[in-house]
Amino acid sequence: MLSENHKRNLISALQVVEEMLDELLSIINTSEDSVTYKIEKNLSDEEIIRVRTSIEEFKNKLRTIVEKHNLALQKKQLNKILIVTQTFARIDLRETYSKELIGSGTFTLDEKPGEFDADISELISIINKLNSSAN
Repeated sequence: MLSENHKRNLISALQVVEEMLDELLSIINTSEDSVTYKIEKNLSDEEIIRVRTSIEEFKNKLRTIVEKHNLALQKKQLNKILIVTQTFARIDLRETYSKELIGSGTFTLDEKPGEFDADISELISIINKLNSSAN
């Protein structure tokens, strides 16, 4: 029987790996293009089937391990996920204001730093709407 400390460490590691595989599966299953990037699906249908099968096999083994070691299901509250996502998005966006991009050189007037910063501010404003109760 695993100690509670070992159980916590194990479930945390398993959860991280499962989340990565869930994200991979989501990417494989989506047909929509994103606005700022495009996933080049350069795997054959056979390779995609093999990846899906491996993920399913992993999840089946994962269930067995969770049951075997009596690991507690980790509860994740959607509102907390939302707040964390919102916070990190704001941080990333704030770091792209024209005065923050020091390593990229100074903005010229032709690059319209005021207009650029207004666009960033508008994106931040939209991010803030994701969870108005968090503000």
